This record gives sequence, C-alpha cells and structure tokens, in this order.
Amino acid sequence: MEKRPRENQLGGYIAGAIFDGGLLYVMNNLLTWGVPFLLGTYGEILWAVNLSLTIQLGLNIALIFYHPLYFHHLGRSIMSAASAFALVVIARIFPVDLAPVPGLASLPWLNLAARVALLVGAVGGAIGAFVHLARFFFRVFRGEVES
Repeated sequence: MEKRPRENQLGGYIAGAIFDGGLLYVMNNLLTWGVPFLLGTYGEILWAVNLSLTIQLGLNIALIFYHPLYFHHLGRSIMSAASAFALVVIARIFPVDLAPVPGLASLPWLNLAARVALLVGAVGGAIGAFVHLARFFFRVFRGEVES
C-alpha cells in the first residue's frame, strides 16, 4: 500500500474545515460578546475575514472529497492568497486597541507590533501562495493531473 505524502492527509483537511468553521463563528460573534479591545471599525474588516475563512472552509471540504496533489497545491495557493489579503485589510484598518487591556497599558508599542506582525503574516501568506502555485504548475506540466 502506497502511503500518501504528509502534505496531502485527509485528516488535515477535516481538521482545517472544523477549525475554519469554528473561527468563522467566533469572528462573527466577537462584537456580540463585548470583547473590550475591539474598536467600532471591527465591522469594516469582517467582510475580508469572512471571505478568507469561507474560501478556506470551502476548499478544505472540497479537498476532503478530491485530493490529488496538484489540486492540493492549487487549493493551498488560493487559501494562502485569501489569508494574505485578509491580513492586509486587518492591518490597514486595525480595529484593535490593546491599551485598555489591564496590564498592557504600559506597553504603548504593542499596537504597532501587532500591526507589523499582521503585515509579516501577509507577506508569508503571499510567499506561500506563490510557492503552492509553482508546485501546482509543476505537477500539471509533469502530467500528474488525474483525468
């Protein structure tokens, strides 16, 4: 029996779909729960977060049922690009103020550090999107696409 490559494991797709669904629920209820460090501009980023998580949820579900490596890389490329886009939107609007959080008021640089971390994550997501896209094309041009 041939073992699947680690990057193409069914359990990872299932876990990813469950995580994305849970995170979609949480992100859409944070304002209702009264999270103290969220600003009124949180609603302005929610569309990008919902778009990214919905894309990831849909692709993880698709990968549960159809998971050749070329499709895995195409799906991961799209997921990484969607995540990078959402992180840029979040960093641009930045609907968070960590100063009112007890114990963090003495760290005024923390908001800037969080914004920089979001941008670093966006760059990483963009790099990941290109890497997976290259792997997708490599597999397609090598003829590893199932008919």
